[in-house]
Amino acid sequence: MTSRTEKSVTGGGATVFADLCIDLSPTDLLKANLAAFVSRILQDNGLSQAEAAKALGIDQPKVSKLLRGRLQEFSVERLIGFVLALGHKVDVTIGSTAKVRRRVELAA
Repeated sequence: MTSRTEKSVTGGGATVFADLCIDLSPTDLLKANLAAFVSRILQDNGLSQAEAAKALGIDQPKVSKLLRGRLQEFSVERLIGFVLALGHKVDVTIGSTAKVRRRVELAA
């Protein structure tokens, strides 16, 4: 007879970075989220790095950096441009957590 063991599960924090005690600025966190979204789009479409480079208007080594999270040379604006270039819409909401004051939509 096998015995059952109970395991404890602890919920995560606000982000995986916080769980790993990595302190990111709001800009760096936004860049990481945008890069993850671009990566997901590329993966979902089955694009190679060379095909992704052509679609994004950059060279393949930059695609490699993007997919590996080396985002120092990518601005938020450039990452948003990649999302738009891949045919997706970007919504930007500006405001406090209590009340949204302004909403901006960007579309390809």
